[in-house]
Amino acid sequence: MFGAILGALVDRQDGDSGVEGALWGTVAEKGVKLVFPLMLTFAIGYAVQKGVGMAWNKATGDDMSSG
Repeated sequence: MFGAILGALVDRQDGDSGVEGALWGTVAEKGVKLVFPLMLTFAIGYAVQKGVGMAWNKATGDDMSSG
């Protein structure tokens, strides 16, 4: 709902009716709601994988930078 309102307000500043801006704002809001959780999940997974890798290297004495 916020995206539609913001899009309409921005579109009306250009002298348009605001309907097109409301539609684009809604599409953008739906896209953010879909993409943001995926990006957050990817970032958490990457951090966990990196941390496990570092812990494994420390536990086994493997140092990738010396080889």
